[in-house]
Amino acid sequence: MGYTFKKLTHDLSIGHEIEFIYADRKFSITNTPSGWCLAEYYKDEIQVYSSHLELLQHGSIDGKALRNIWPLVAVDAIF
Repeated sequence: MGYTFKKLTHDLSIGHEIEFIYADRKFSITNTPSGWCLAEYYKDEIQVYSSHLELLQHGSIDGKALRNIWPLVAVDAIF
């Protein structure tokens, strides 16, 4: 069944961070002093949200909601 969006939601809620591959590009979701961040490696653009729930609701890649692309994601690491 793989690493589901529900499992991602749970893991972020308990403070885990994640690295994943989508469309042959590497991304991370991290908790920083500025907030929860969704970022693509080696790019300057970072999406910052006040909570992990806000990130999961509003975060997007290539204009697509995370929830919609999640089945196409390959998880690289969970911290």
